[in-house]
Amino acid sequence: MNKTFAALSVIFLAASTHVVGEVPPTSGATGVSKPHDVVFARRILMSGIARNMDEILGMIDTPGDFDLSEAREHAYEISTMLLSFPHLFPPGTDTWSKAFENEDAGRVSFAKSEVWLTFDDFYDRAQAASQTALDASLVKRTDQFRRLTLDLRQKCDSCHITYRRY
Repeated sequence: MNKTFAALSVIFLAASTHVVGEVPPTSGATGVSKPHDVVFARRILMSGIARNMDEILGMIDTPGDFDLSEAREHAYEISTMLLSFPHLFPPGTDTWSKAFENEDAGRVSFAKSEVWLTFDDFYDRAQAASQTALDASLVKRTDQFRRLTLDLRQKCDSCHITYRRY
């Protein structure tokens, strides 16, 4: 049985080395070969975050019945999106230029270079905002939800002021 295990281990090691050896060193998943596609993906993700936040703020600002269950769903979606968001800022995706903005506005990055210069702060802000959104998605009372939503909006605005080009 030990000989069989040893033989299978050698076969697995050889197969895994072969597979790894065939992966191109500049995978598009890293943003190296297709940085504009990564920028486009993060813009789409941010649009989804903004749509959900707009829904929540509209619900909060509208007098009358407040559907806490629906609002909590929007907060949960924001939380999951914010967890992914900073991972869409690999090196090489600082692509903004006025010329490129005029040429392909949908794929130009509006992120300031500070994102990459102080990435740990940017990452921490996204994680903190994600946690606030998650906390809002779990509350049982409307007043708690409103308080957390206003905190989330402040976190988003602060990050945009620091890291987004207007």
